Amino acid sequence: MSPPLHPKLELLSRLTHWALYAFLFAQPLLGISTVWLGDGAIPIPGTSLAIPSPFGVLPHWGHSLESIHKTLGTVFYYVIGLHIAAVAWHQFVRRDNLLKRMW
Repeated sequence: MSPPLHPKLELLSRLTHWALYAFLFAQPLLGISTVWLGDGAIPIPGTSLAIPSPFGVLPHWGHSLESIHKTLGTVFYYVIGLHIAAVAWHQFVRRDNLLKRMW
């Protein structure tokens, strides 16, 4: 058993995990909303069908949401990088068998 993490590192760990879940929830919703508001419908691949927007076409809102979607995507990459760095730190510095515990 490895020694417990410093309380600040424990908090950072929890915040990072919550951020990952929040991004996984928010990004698809922002993407769908962007297409709905910008184009009016989401095309279904391989068919001539589309899912119409329940909101109508609001290009200004679509562009605003697209900007938020792209910014959050960039931030998401940094949070993923932080998460990978933490895994490497656990594996190679703390040597606390984190990867084995995850399986």
